[in-house]
Amino acid sequence: MQNQGLAIKNMERMHRLLFETLPNPIFFKDAAGLYLGCNKAFEDFVGLTKEEIVNKSADDLWPPDIAEKAEAMDSELLERNSVQIYETVLPHADGTLHDVIVKKASYINDGQGTVDGIVGTVIDITPNKRKEIMLQNTCENYRAIFHSASDAIILHDPASGDIVAANKRAAQLFGCDDKELRGLSLADIFADVPPYTYFEGLQLIRKSAHNEPQLVEWLCRKKSNQFFWVETNLQSVVIKNKLYVMAMARDITERKNKEQELAQLDRLHLIGQMAAAIGHEVRNPMTTVRGFLQLFGAKPQLAVYKEYFDVMIDELDRANDIIKQFLLLSKDKDVKKRMVNLNTILETVFPLIQADASHSRIKVNMQLRDIPELLLDEKEIKQLIFNLVHNGLEAMEKKHTLTISTFMADDKAVLAVADQGSGISAEILPQLGTPFLTTKDERAGLGLAVCYSIAARHNAKIDVETNVGRTVFNVRFKL
Repeated sequence: MQNQGLAIKNMERMHRLLFETLPNPIFFKDAAGLYLGCNKAFEDFVGLTKEEIVNKSADDLWPPDIAEKAEAMDSELLERNSVQIYETVLPHADGTLHDVIVKKASYINDGQGTVDGIVGTVIDITPNKRKEIMLQNTCENYRAIFHSASDAIILHDPASGDIVAANKRAAQLFGCDDKELRGLSLADIFADVPPYTYFEGLQLIRKSAHNEPQLVEWLCRKKSNQFFWVETNLQSVVIKNKLYVMAMARDITERKNKEQELAQLDRLHLIGQMAAAIGHEVRNPMTTVRGFLQLFGAKPQLAVYKEYFDVMIDELDRANDIIKQFLLLSKDKDVKKRMVNLNTILETVFPLIQADASHSRIKVNMQLRDIPELLLDEKEIKQLIFNLVHNGLEAMEKKHTLTISTFMADDKAVLAVADQGSGISAEILPQLGTPFLTTKDERAGLGLAVCYSIAARHNAKIDVETNVGRTVFNVRFKL
């Protein structure tokens, strides 16, 4: 019995020592809410001695709002034998407020089921809470930077190429909201034309997930099916332990169009120079041959061959027309400009356009708004109008409508020719205006090239809007 009593005393001594040396504040309360005891950590946290704490209530130790919450939680716990865990704020002895988790449990001494008191532990989580707040603030800052960036930012799944996140600038770039943009695949936003088709783009994204960042240019498609060029920096990023490819994209359509325009003008100028240099050398012999063919065709003894002579003359005339178009490509071509209203030119040629359209059973609608006079070569502008109208008529089926309009936009006078055809494919669109580019076997492919050359000589630019069912050629003249 003596050994058993000694063992119990030793056990009590060990429990007391453990209780006093635990780093977390621990306290005891009776059923009336008065503190019965506490450990050294609780004394240090409150800033009072054990003697000053015992027989005190929560109202004596804590500010009113904190004491009220503690007493409410105590009342709930005293009604039944259970455990509470909740987060609150307690004032520390140094005057600072600490974020804490309080764990409390009711206890029973008499074995009759009546709750006799409460034992509680205070866990200081202030450092973790501060880290959590800092992390939250950091995430909010990154989110703010992400959405306010001037460049479009898109996160891709490297496996599928699907878009998993996008900022507001990216949504604006593609003409939709960020919810619509999320979940789209490369097939939805790619033009799928060289230099990068859909498959090549996906391979490039997958490669970027495991290699150095890459800077690429590719043609993309808006929600409205319009095409535009982007310069994209691809690099891998890890977010919440998952690998993504981040694409920082910038719209370079204007720059790309300028590069293409300059290259196109250089080609047109070169062809124009060649045409000017050899045009007379070719046309003079052609004129001679044509004259002899007419002479032979008029002789009675050669009447049996007249049909062949006529075919040869027609082919010579066709060749001569092509040479004339070549000469129109030269930027050094002599033009005679004067101040004239574009609407007046359109009203002059409108009967001819209507006559041409009536053969194809196509309606022509003209909508002319007030525009200022421009410095124009009437003959060249008429050629420009006829070429654009002819292309529009050829692109449409019967009973459709061709619309010719003029208006002001961004301090420029605009001539717009809109057809209701099948649209221009993304593959051909960047090549418009290139000499010999044609989808018609019987055409030389110089009509649009001539239009671009005439526009350049008038300090104007041509841009194209196209989708299935509508194509608009806009010629924008500087005032």
